[in-house]
Amino acid sequence: MQTRREFLRTSTASLGLVGAQGLNPSRAAPAQGPRGSGKRLRLIYNNDGDDSYSPLATTPEGFLAQRMKTLPGTHVDSLYYCGFVTRPHWETSYPMGPEKDPIRVTVDFARQHGLECVFSFRMNDIHDAFIAGRLNPFKRRHPRFLLASFSDSDSFEPFLRWNRKEGEHPLTPTRQAFGVRSSEWFSWSALDYARPEVRQRYLQAIEEACRRYDLDGVELDWCRHPFFFKPGTERQHVPLLTDFVRTVRRRLRDISRQKGKAIQLAMRVADTPELSLNNGVDAASWIEEGLVDLLVAGAGYVPFTTPVETWIELGHAAGIPVYPCLSGSTRAFQDIRAARAAAQRFWSAGADGLYWFNLFVMSGIRGGRRTPEVHDPHQQQIAEETGEAAVLSRLDKLYTVDRTQEAGYIAHICPRAPLPVTFSTASGSQEKRIPIPVGDDLKESSAGGHPATELRIAWSTPIRPEQASFELNGVRLAAGDGVRRPGSGGTTWMDWKLPAGRVRRGTNELAVRVHPNCPTGLTLEEVHLALTYPE
Repeated sequence: MQTRREFLRTSTASLGLVGAQGLNPSRAAPAQGPRGSGKRLRLIYNNDGDDSYSPLATTPEGFLAQRMKTLPGTHVDSLYYCGFVTRPHWETSYPMGPEKDPIRVTVDFARQHGLECVFSFRMNDIHDAFIAGRLNPFKRRHPRFLLASFSDSDSFEPFLRWNRKEGEHPLTPTRQAFGVRSSEWFSWSALDYARPEVRQRYLQAIEEACRRYDLDGVELDWCRHPFFFKPGTERQHVPLLTDFVRTVRRRLRDISRQKGKAIQLAMRVADTPELSLNNGVDAASWIEEGLVDLLVAGAGYVPFTTPVETWIELGHAAGIPVYPCLSGSTRAFQDIRAARAAAQRFWSAGADGLYWFNLFVMSGIRGGRRTPEVHDPHQQQIAEETGEAAVLSRLDKLYTVDRTQEAGYIAHICPRAPLPVTFSTASGSQEKRIPIPVGDDLKESSAGGHPATELRIAWSTPIRPEQASFELNGVRLAAGDGVRRPGSGGTTWMDWKLPAGRVRRGTNELAVRVHPNCPTGLTLEEVHLALTYPE
């Protein structure tokens, strides 16, 4: 039997082979919820808590109408409400007034509709690093606790002036030089978990939340945001976080005994065990040690690339249910078919259920920054369709190859994705192989009619048929048969209608060979596989 370290090594070595290994349709997921709860959850809905500050939330009815009112009757069985961003909700005020605590309103709503309610803690939110006015009193009082390591008040003062909206952000030159890829721009305001005072602050808040509210559980969200120690020291501080989680586990057990009800402990962690460990979060050991009741796997930004099978295998070996994360911030999910495809991919990998993060931001992405973030019909459809594989099985899907996540606040906990790919043919033809994971069981679906299948790829600039060649699962696709159509931003698409049987459940492989006569800087931008079922 493999040791945990051996398992991590072999799993990490296979990260680049998500395509080669494929999905494991035979792995059965244990039909259970958090360990010891006896309840199976289909969908977990994470609410980041911003709705409590909205001008629409002057009454409990207005507050609930924004995101949660329409959830009962869908596949959502659990509400994870974020009551700690950079400080706990009870240290601030709301439009509803002091007598209407939004978390208590949420708990009452969950009880009324038979939903589980879990208090979600963002373990190091850094929105205050780039949004002026959000730096909370704890950080203002203790700048030495921040990862930027302010040695004196003079070095911290420019950041305080910016936070008061009295001056420019001191890291503006860094942002201009590195853009969204800059981790320094995002991480300077993160708290340093090497400081015992920081760990104590979170521990006290967790205990207080459990005392204040009738909770079913607590979630520690290690993906929001994943900065816990100074760069280069993460591995050496792993024991500190593990000891912290042990303490949380003990305190929750004590409070559970006092309240006479179990309070579960859930964790949201990086996309792979190794990336998690590199960040100081030894979640694999926490699972092995029995510190976790439910695991949320991944940040959700590269859902077709994340090898969730690794987390599922670790969790199931310990009797822990695993819920892969899907982020509503993923632009591909603006097409409902892509959301269905990602959900089906996770179900086929053996997931116990799914965890939707930031589902409510989809209306804002679609309508622009000033569009209210509400639970609109598009999100309602996702909540009604993605919680059961049987419901998804005959629905149209769009399997979308991920683009690499470059944002400096999340990139280090996400595996590299296959796209985009820029070809260099100065020394001859160049070939790239693109994995396309598919969760649909196309053999089973053939009994009710095989779906029409179409492969679609987008280039940064138009190419001629003789400039590239293509194969799908080892079978040649004639470039001349690809239908060309213009796309947005100067891209051009090539579409192939595929015969039945060309696509399989598991990982399909697209081989693209570009020849020396191609345009300079040619980039493969998008790869989609559309499945359209007969009505």
